[in-house]
Amino acid sequence: SCKVRTEDWSAKAGHDYTKLEEELRFKPGQMEAFAKVEIMPKGRYESTEKFRIILEEPTGGAKFDMTTDGGTESCVCTVVILADTKNKPLVDQIFSTLSPNWDEVALGNAAWMDQLKEALYCGGSAEEQSNSSWFEFVLHVLSLPWKLIFALVPPTEYCGGWLCFFIALAMIGCVTIIIGDLASLLGCSMQISDLQTAITLVAMGTSLPDTFASRTAALQDEYADASIGNVTGSNSVNVFLGIGLPWMIGAIYWQVIGPTDAWKAKYPELLSVYPDGGFIVRSTGLAFSVAVFSCCAVVCFAVLIARRQFLGGELGGPKTLQYVSGGILACLWALYIGLSIWNDSQGS
Repeated sequence: SCKVRTEDWSAKAGHDYTKLEEELRFKPGQMEAFAKVEIMPKGRYESTEKFRIILEEPTGGAKFDMTTDGGTESCVCTVVILADTKNKPLVDQIFSTLSPNWDEVALGNAAWMDQLKEALYCGGSAEEQSNSSWFEFVLHVLSLPWKLIFALVPPTEYCGGWLCFFIALAMIGCVTIIIGDLASLLGCSMQISDLQTAITLVAMGTSLPDTFASRTAALQDEYADASIGNVTGSNSVNVFLGIGLPWMIGAIYWQVIGPTDAWKAKYPELLSVYPDGGFIVRSTGLAFSVAVFSCCAVVCFAVLIARRQFLGGELGGPKTLQYVSGGILACLWALYIGLSIWNDSQGS
């Protein structure tokens, strides 16, 4: 017989492997025996760890080979726990993605402090504020709370700009909700119908930020792609998500809830058609409004195509033609508003 035990090296018992300390007994004629050491199931990334299994104190005439590690008094087996090199590239990629770049974080902290300071000054700095007119200073004071709120949006140095994108998107959504509610309240107090409020006050309040964003893109970009793409993309989001998502949620809700007493009282004429209830949106004036909008959109595209054909681009060109193009588009908007309000008044 002999005793067998484990000995820590870089690997530690109880953390990397189970500790072993027992006696191996051999029956007459038995040539081998087994001692079980369990390697603990933990992830190993780069480190290669080691521990020893030692056979010692032989009895009953048993001897150890003097040429092996440990000599005649013991026999030492060194166990090497290798790192998982197969998954090392994947782990490297995960760590590089999750671990922050501290240089970028430091730049982000400095940029964040700068934008907070710029929000406090008219024009963005003390020098610009000293040269500002009284009208600019009044506008600065009125917009100061909003400047401070939006200065809390983190810079693009954090998380590759995604943190800035999502927080800015959430803030824009909150501002849009506030503007929409205030416009609806204003229309109600002025006794304007819901349709007229929607196409005038609400539409202007929620679309003016897109207008200013397109203007900024047009001034800063060499081409018109960003400015026009911003308008078309914004309208696509309004149509496909702004209408589709709430309507889908409403349809699912009423399909699950079914016709309530309030629903039956509001739509008594539809109860026989939809006995199981449903999400009802009346299309009063919608067909006429969409038809007018589509006609105006065709004229708008014709103006853009004509500018591309004769001026070489959708934006720019001689000042006179710029004003003419802008005037045509403004008249299209006024025409759409006027005809929609007229149709709504006729229906009322």
